[in-house]
Amino acid sequence: MADLLVKKACKEFAKTMDKRFPDSTVEALDALVKEIIRKANVRTSENGRKTITSYDL
Repeated sequence: MADLLVKKACKEFAKTMDKRFPDSTVEALDALVKEIIRKANVRTSENGRKTITSYDL
């Protein structure tokens, strides 16, 4: 499955806080985002909708 996050954007954001953000951290964060979307999908389906909204997150 494709990556959802842009590595460069993650790294640049961390840099604004004077931190480093290695690729392994981006991969872990990407996995968390995918899990959040999967859970939101279940909630959406249980409510008979086809659109994932902010409150499903």
